[in-house]
Amino acid sequence: MNEMQEKNLKRLKLANMIALVITAISIVSGLITIPRVLHPSIYKSKIFGKEGMVLYEFWNHPFVKIFTILTVIITIVFLVLFFLSNKQIKEKQLPKKSIYYFYLLLSLIQLIYNLVFALKNTLKGSSSNLVIMSIIYTLILNLPAILAIVYIFKLEEANN
Repeated sequence: MNEMQEKNLKRLKLANMIALVITAISIVSGLITIPRVLHPSIYKSKIFGKEGMVLYEFWNHPFVKIFTILTVIITIVFLVLFFLSNKQIKEKQLPKKSIYYFYLLLSLIQLIYNLVFALKNTLKGSSSNLVIMSIIYTLILNLPAILAIVYIFKLEEANN
């Protein structure tokens, strides 16, 4: 392996590690959210008046509960896949790009869900700010996966 390939392999390892950490944080966040989603408090919602009751009804929707639990389960699968990819990178093997593509697909589905389903049930005055912040947040959190794909392509190109 030449010097450029070594640099790209190190960059790939760093991008994969950052994606792994972000995924772990997402799992912790999801696990903290699950009890609130499964058993939303009507008393806390009543404090916020009409908007609070709209949010309570939103959190009580079965689709929201199912989507939240599935997202946490799928994110745990990605954590395992990123650990396996990290092991492959340490052995100087390239992980499959499909892992990162599926990760980006899941993020896109979550973004669409947030924009279409979740945001329409939030406070009406701040929805445009929430849309912009959701898109920026998604792009930032997916940057390591995108970079990992780029570095895998560079390394594949160098090997051919």
